[in-house]
Amino acid sequence: MVNKTLIVNAAPSGPMIEQEVLVRLRQLAPGLKVARGRKEKGRGSPQPDLVVDIRYEDKRKTLLIEIESSGEPAFLHKAISQLHLAGARRPNSYPVVVAPYVSSRGREILRQSRVGFLDLAGNCLLEFDGVYIERAEATKPPAARRQQRSLFAPVSSRIHRVLLHGAERRWTLRDLAQEAQVSLGLAHRVVQRLLAEMFVEKSDRLLVLRDPSGLLDTWRDAYQYSVNPIRTYHAPARTPQQLMQRISEAARRVEGRYAFTLHAGASLVAPFVRFTDVYVYAEEPAETWIGALDLREVEFGGNLSLMEPYDAGVFYAAHEVNGAVVVGDVQLYLDLYQYPARGREQAEFLRERRLKFQR
Repeated sequence: MVNKTLIVNAAPSGPMIEQEVLVRLRQLAPGLKVARGRKEKGRGSPQPDLVVDIRYEDKRKTLLIEIESSGEPAFLHKAISQLHLAGARRPNSYPVVVAPYVSSRGREILRQSRVGFLDLAGNCLLEFDGVYIERAEATKPPAARRQQRSLFAPVSSRIHRVLLHGAERRWTLRDLAQEAQVSLGLAHRVVQRLLAEMFVEKSDRLLVLRDPSGLLDTWRDAYQYSVNPIRTYHAPARTPQQLMQRISEAARRVEGRYAFTLHAGASLVAPFVRFTDVYVYAEEPAETWIGALDLREVEFGGNLSLMEPYDAGVFYAAHEVNGAVVVGDVQLYLDLYQYPARGREQAEFLRERRLKFQR
């Protein structure tokens, strides 16, 4: 069995790592011939960690391999620059990055840079001269899952909301922490991760969001609206719009915040899909709304779902439209994207009309 910890714990130029890379290359596809790796020495210019000649069917190529201890974007960008410089002197070469794990964001960075990759989780992409070899493992390594959970943890995600809603603003760390209502220490830890992932950059000691689209996409893929506990009810109302009006009127008598989301929320800011079910975040206990709206809890066939916010951050940037309160555009997009009833269509329409982050 191949030891999958070699590259994580060893120095980038060790012979054990080089042997590991060769073994994994030979396992990529039947008929792929891999020669013994070698080092190339040169002065005044970067040299790849490993050079490997391969043959696949009638194609020959020289792989220029850079081995990184991390697959974070900051490491990848450094490797890409070095490989492009090294490849400029080798006309029949193809650059490849090797790392413990490369996320979907990292893979897109490499793909756009026309650089292949191989990681220890089993993911890879080699694309040159009509040759296309790709593998994608569904399971992330435990370390990658822990990092993603910590980056998009409930309180940590308050930082992302602030940055995305103020995408053009430049922030001091203290101002960012205050706006997000988190501790300075937590803000520092989250920002360090965002810097490493190159979502954020620092200029003159001020922080600015560098890649809003990438941050939103990565958060979206890690988020499920069902993380918020949901209770479903039948409420007396002929139409969803009438029910929303009743909720808005009741909210004036009930202490605590509320905000419409999913298709009900989208109908207020960027209507695109017809809907029958109303989803609303409610800060007050459900019993308060049961009495105010004469609700009857049901397992199936309800027309109102009360969502208990998984974090108070869901109310950030909530705003009033025609007397009703709707969640901010970022939260609305996140909730809609994985919603099964045409949620993705509505999410993309909202993004085009309201968020307008360039992909």
